[in-house]
Amino acid sequence: MEKKPTYEELEKQLAESVSSRLAESQQRESYQRQYLNLFENVNISIWNEDLSEVFDALGQLREEGVVDLKKHLTEQPQIAWALATKVKVLHVNQATLKLFESPAEGVLLNQISNVFGSDAIEVLIEELCAIWNKEEFFSSEANFLTLNGREIKTIVSLKIPDDREGFKNIPIIIQDITELDYQKDQLNAIVEALPDITFIIDEDGKYIEILTSRDELLFDKLQNLKGNLIRDVLPEKHADLFLATIAKALKTDQKQIVEYELEVAQGNTWFEGRIAPMHNRINNKQAVVWLAIDITEHKQIETQFRQSQKMEAIGILTGGIAHEFNNLLAPILGYAELFLDNKSEDDPDYRGLNQIFIAGNRAKVLVQQLLAYGRQSMSQREPVQIETVVTEALNLIRNTFPSNITIKKQIQTELPLIYAMPNEVHQIIINLLVNARHAMPDGGKLLVNIKEKQPNQPAAGKSSDPVSGYICLTVHDTGEGIEPASLERIFDPFFTTKDIGQGSGLGLSVVQGIVEQHNGVIEVESELGKGASFHVFFPIADVDTEPQHAITSPLQKGDGNVLVIDDERMILDLAEKMLSKLNYNVTTCISCKKGLKILTESP
Repeated sequence: MEKKPTYEELEKQLAESVSSRLAESQQRESYQRQYLNLFENVNISIWNEDLSEVFDALGQLREEGVVDLKKHLTEQPQIAWALATKVKVLHVNQATLKLFESPAEGVLLNQISNVFGSDAIEVLIEELCAIWNKEEFFSSEANFLTLNGREIKTIVSLKIPDDREGFKNIPIIIQDITELDYQKDQLNAIVEALPDITFIIDEDGKYIEILTSRDELLFDKLQNLKGNLIRDVLPEKHADLFLATIAKALKTDQKQIVEYELEVAQGNTWFEGRIAPMHNRINNKQAVVWLAIDITEHKQIETQFRQSQKMEAIGILTGGIAHEFNNLLAPILGYAELFLDNKSEDDPDYRGLNQIFIAGNRAKVLVQQLLAYGRQSMSQREPVQIETVVTEALNLIRNTFPSNITIKKQIQTELPLIYAMPNEVHQIIINLLVNARHAMPDGGKLLVNIKEKQPNQPAAGKSSDPVSGYICLTVHDTGEGIEPASLERIFDPFFTTKDIGQGSGLGLSVVQGIVEQHNGVIEVESELGKGASFHVFFPIADVDTEPQHAITSPLQKGDGNVLVIDDERMILDLAEKMLSKLNYNVTTCISCKKGLKILTESP
């Protein structure tokens, strides 16, 4: 038989029980005081709410057979509003009064229905569904209004209790993110407005974030880069550059700038990368912000500027050397011609002298091309019948074409005159015909067409004189055509697709220079395998004058005195010999002062 406890033992047990309960009560009170202290002093809005009746109502809906609560409440929002009336706000802290601009708790609780924003029903449904699904936590963005009507953006969060008792007093935390949301909107607006692309890349070369406008053609492709490594998405050369630049930025803690070219959907694109180290780690790793700026257009303008500088320099250079070069050519051609006049074709020296004369004339043509490119030719404009110049050029060059090239011309009848420099128009035609011949190494057809026609683009010259119309000279060949890449450069000086020694690369740049000098237009059409067409447009002359023709006559011998003054001794010697051959008495002088003295003393 179990022994019954004595009175003293019972009294001791009771005392221990009372003491334990008292300690537990004191501990609860201590915890409560700590919670209340935290509740009142924390700088975050906290609401104590009683959701026990909401818990009961949800249980009733479950008993009624509701399975999909979200669908049920969305289709019948009045039920959600009815559940909202069962929420009891027990108490709010000081941070809440400050956030909602309320002078006292009672004032806020009396107007509590006025603080919920336009998305209140959606947020409520999400919260009820979290309780329904017995989730551990609930968190959602929500809009509220202060008692003064100011809109605030918040994050509402709570820990969902396990039983009904816990729903009697639930702390609801409301965190103000209005400023953060404003800054986020600002950042998104800046990203949308800027054409640049911003990457956040960690020290291993992993893409953490990509910020770019949604209008960016590559938006979807760029977003897919997140989580990938640079080496997995970029060619090795570019990956090495990116990783080395990132490492340098992190090591030196300084901004880095690099330029690189990438092949993207739109074609090859130049970027300027501006890389700055971040001072906060991401996933415990260092990272950088990489701003990629599209500088393709800037590069094109820079290239055009350099090209224009080069062309201007060449123009100045040609003007400077032309006089000196002509001074060297004059005695070569002059003496060669003098010696040829004294030799018969049977003379063993005749062929060699003739080759010197031919080579000298080729050099003379090259100087003329340089002068035409440099726009320093001294020819005078006059009314010209272009069909006559074209016919003369064809007759001159026809014999140099192989028999497998057929030449055909189509010339409109009664063409107006053009106001031009005849020798330079002749140069244009010769250059275009020679180019056409080189474009058809295996033979083909060459068509020369002249008619009145308007160009597709404005005149390239600087003249502002009104133009009544244009005469279009077209040279079309059925050759190989021009590569698109070459088509952009065919007018560049010294650019040629011919083999070394086969061309100077000045032909088309000379043509362009002459055309611009005439306030004309040149257009090119080409298709690989189908040939090319060059269209040169000359302004029509606003005159009815017949074109001038040069009158030539044989050189006349004489018996007078001639004084020749030149600063080049070779020119003086040549002039003396040539004039002496015409029976003139020749005096040469290398100094202007000495020449004036001779004239004064022996007029």
